[in-house]
Amino acid sequence: MPVYSDIVIIGAGPAGMSAAIAATRCGLSVTVLDRQSAVGGQIYRNIEHSSSELQNFLGKHYTHGLSIAEEFHSCPAKLITNATVWSIENGTVNVSCNGAAMSFCSTHIIIASGAVERPVAVSGWTLPNVMGAGAADLLLKDSGLTLDAPVIVYGNGPLLLQSVVHLQQLDIPIAGILLTASYRNFISSLPCMPQALMRPTYLFEGMHMFLKTLGSKAPVFFNVRDLSLSHEDKQLMASFSRGRKSHSLSGQTVLLHEGVIPDTRLTRLTGCLHDWNSLQRYWYPRTTCWGETTQQGVYTIGDGAAVYGAEAAALQGTLAGLECARSLKKITKKERDKKASATFRKLKKVTSTKPLIDTCFAPIPSKLVPTDETIVCRCEEITAGEIRKTIAQGFLTPDGIKSQLRTGMGQCQGRMCEQAILEIIAQECALEPESIPTYHIQPPIFPVSLGEIARTDASSN
Repeated sequence: MPVYSDIVIIGAGPAGMSAAIAATRCGLSVTVLDRQSAVGGQIYRNIEHSSSELQNFLGKHYTHGLSIAEEFHSCPAKLITNATVWSIENGTVNVSCNGAAMSFCSTHIIIASGAVERPVAVSGWTLPNVMGAGAADLLLKDSGLTLDAPVIVYGNGPLLLQSVVHLQQLDIPIAGILLTASYRNFISSLPCMPQALMRPTYLFEGMHMFLKTLGSKAPVFFNVRDLSLSHEDKQLMASFSRGRKSHSLSGQTVLLHEGVIPDTRLTRLTGCLHDWNSLQRYWYPRTTCWGETTQQGVYTIGDGAAVYGAEAAALQGTLAGLECARSLKKITKKERDKKASATFRKLKKVTSTKPLIDTCFAPIPSKLVPTDETIVCRCEEITAGEIRKTIAQGFLTPDGIKSQLRTGMGQCQGRMCEQAILEIIAQECALEPESIPTYHIQPPIFPVSLGEIARTDASSN
């Protein structure tokens, strides 16, 4: 039979842990599920087991996760790790945990699934030693692994600048820094500067990373386009254009990055309404300030709701935990508001840099659209050219293209190809992605054996 809790929280990152802490303080029973073997999410990955050297290297923004993890472990919430949520239906969360089927039931479900690195489909992105900057960051946190040098860095976003600074600190040679942003981004962001000064330390840290990137010994290129990667003489060759000139660089590793986007698979699975962020070009679930979605009893918080970062995610978790306690009549509305007032003040300050960052690092739509020869669906090895031919035949939605080419039907269930397909359809049909239906999400959203599904159905019955 399904296990009942007042709240089931999916994700043990800063948002999920903070929600559990706040809810249990109000007397609620809480179960927290996470795919990893330990708490922390992606931003605080391996925080409880990382060496002191690594913690010192990654700095205070990483080690802040230790205090959240310690407080979480001291609260009475039940934590289940290595738990992959593959279905949510009618208040029941179905989980695969080390090959065993499990079900959890609640009237209040908090989705704290976090963000994912936006897949960058460029020619040659499937080659060995080509990876996302976020993936390289996780390798460092998980096992202290560094990259084969020299490294070529390509794309846009704060995480890309952080990767450059980390490479510099580790004395790993950089062959080139290829930025897809233009100077216009930075000029457009200037009106947002006064608001960002509410958080001066964070702002100056970001400016320091940017100046360190510009001051790199490696060549720095702005407004890069048409990146193409290939193997040549046991090296990776990066060919690209800037203005009217063509350039090429060689290296051993290529890091790709075009920002991070909310992981909306679970919120879409539960039928929540979503809105389109036209500046950062991603879908995000529509929520109240307490994290409540358009589906009763379903909440979403942290970077899975909108990308604000770890500190904001923790504060949003606290707010969601308090609202669940009010909804379940453990505290009154007046008590909730009193407990939440300081959290709202902190959240306003923490999110003050959001408009500046989003404008400064806004992706350029034309640079998110792959060339014809580029593989878009890695699972089925479908190219952008094949997708364009299918669009020309009248299949104008991701699901329509899926029905013809099997895009989105592989191991990743569309996670790696959906964004690129949306951009291709938008370009070919002269539409904004917000007018294009997304993939229809249906369970299981992660691979699970038929035996587990049968055992889950039997226990539910």
